[in-house]
Amino acid sequence: MIGLANFLLKELADCKAHGIDVVLSPASTIKYGGLDCTGWFDETSLQVAIGRPAPEWLSTFVHESCHKDQFLEKAEAWDTKVGDHDTCDILDMWLERVVELAPDQLAVVIDKVQRVELDCERRSVAKIIGNALPIDVDIYAKKANAYVWFYRALPLTRRWIVAPYNNPKLLATMPTHFDNDYRTLPGGFLEIINEGVG
Repeated sequence: MIGLANFLLKELADCKAHGIDVVLSPASTIKYGGLDCTGWFDETSLQVAIGRPAPEWLSTFVHESCHKDQFLEKAEAWDTKVGDHDTCDILDMWLERVVELAPDQLAVVIDKVQRVELDCERRSVAKIIGNALPIDVDIYAKKANAYVWFYRALPLTRRWIVAPYNNPKLLATMPTHFDNDYRTLPGGFLEIINEGVG
């Protein structure tokens, strides 16, 4: 636990040094816009719902801290703008049916969002390993792959499924590496996430 405590203190100190607010909510989910999620980062705030088992909220914290790193490093993947608008915000507005997008516009948005998330997931695995955090790396990578690929399902479903990466049947089909073609959904992916959804 000493490694974990040091990791958390280091991340919290980094946020403080850069004027980034940290909110650790006792709830199991938090709102980002109108959508429920387990955590988010937006250049001024890092928020994580910690009302879940420690490996789950810690995984989310690691992920959001890697978005913080992307921002602070001005990583190429962090550039998710289309004009003056952030593609993550555009995607959320499209999901909430506030805006409509032509298929080619939606494709640009999905590409940019998927790129930032894939870069973040690679960073997250490196951070988990580098800090010897109590997170199973293979399981994390499977969940990360489900999450990154899920963005490719959104144009077909137009609905966000909370935690598609916690679907055991879906995870059984996911690889433990990031050397994948994320432009197309793996066979059976859409069918699995649509099971039981009315």
